Amino acid sequence: GTPYIVDQAADSIGQKFLGSSTVAHGGCGVVATYNALVDLGVPTDFDDVLAYYNEESMTRLTLNGWLGILPPVVAQYFVDQGYEVIMADNWDAIDIHSQTADASIMYYMFTSKTSVMPFGAHFVSNRGIGNQYVGMNTAENNGVFYFALPSEYGHQNNRFYSLGIFVYK
Repeated sequence: GTPYIVDQAADSIGQKFLGSSTVAHGGCGVVATYNALVDLGVPTDFDDVLAYYNEESMTRLTLNGWLGILPPVVAQYFVDQGYEVIMADNWDAIDIHSQTADASIMYYMFTSKTSVMPFGAHFVSNRGIGNQYVGMNTAENNGVFYFALPSEYGHQNNRFYSLGIFVYK
C-alpha cells in the first residue's frame, strides 16, 4: 500500500476528532500536512500531526474544526518543525515553487451547488512525478489525481481561488 492518506473519510482516521468535528468532515489540512511529511521523508504518525492541531484548538482550528484549518496555520506547523515555508497565490509562483519545493500543498476554494454552504475549501498535497503532478486526498479519482500544472488544477472547474504552501528543507 501507499504511505499516503488518499481518503480522509476512510482508512482508520475518518472518525478521529478534529476539535468538535471529525477528520472525515474537516481534516483535509491535517491529511495534507501528514502527506507532505511523507514527501519530506519524515517518519511520522498521523495521530501526532492531529494532536498538534487539536493542542491549541481555539487558535489553530476554524470554528473548533467544523471549518477545518486555515492555510497560515498549516504553514506554521512546518515553521514550528524548523522548515522554511513560502506561500503564494500567484499562478506563476505556484508553478515555480511546485517544481522546487521539497513538499507542496495546494489550498483552494470552490463554489458548490450541492452543499449546504455556497462555497467550500480543500487542501491537497501534491508532488511532481516526471512531467506531471499527483495530488493526494483529492475530490477526484478516488483521492489520487494526476494533473499537468498546479495552477491549472487550482483554478479549474468550480475553483475560484488557490494558494500554494511550499516547504523547503
